Amino acid sequence: ISSRDLVISVKTKILQILILSLTEPSRLEILGQKGNNMGLVLVEDLEVFAYHGHFKEEQLVGRNFVVNLMVDTDFSKAVATDELDGTVDYSALCRIIHEQMAIPSKLLEHVGGRILAKIKEEFSGSVLFAELKIAKINTPLPGKIGAVSIVMREEF
Repeated sequence: ISSRDLVISVKTKILQILILSLTEPSRLEILGQKGNNMGLVLVEDLEVFAYHGHFKEEQLVGRNFVVNLMVDTDFSKAVATDELDGTVDYSALCRIIHEQMAIPSKLLEHVGGRILAKIKEEFSGSVLFAELKIAKINTPLPGKIGAVSIVMREEF
């Protein structure tokens, strides 16, 4: 790719972002309408051994994965009551991740879709948006690669 093509590509992307920002409400605007104590619950660097991969060997041998999850929620009730039922319980999020990662799949996208669907089912009305990253560590590809990852985002 030439430098001229790269500049055109970057300018096009910036223009697309500007158009989207003018025509669609931002996530912050949407969340700001929900409550005064909006916040994030994060599950960071959860290591899970699982049997995911396109190749049979990956499904037989297994490998380590690292999962990161961010959910937007309203902390108003938790701030006022100091009770767990006023927030999104991160131990329940970890349980969902472990349960879904335990089911072998060919594609990380499939696993991610199951995790997000289960979060939506269990936290309907509490979670407004989720972002999930699943990283496959030490992928059997040529060259030195720390991980390959997928990132999925969903509004609830």
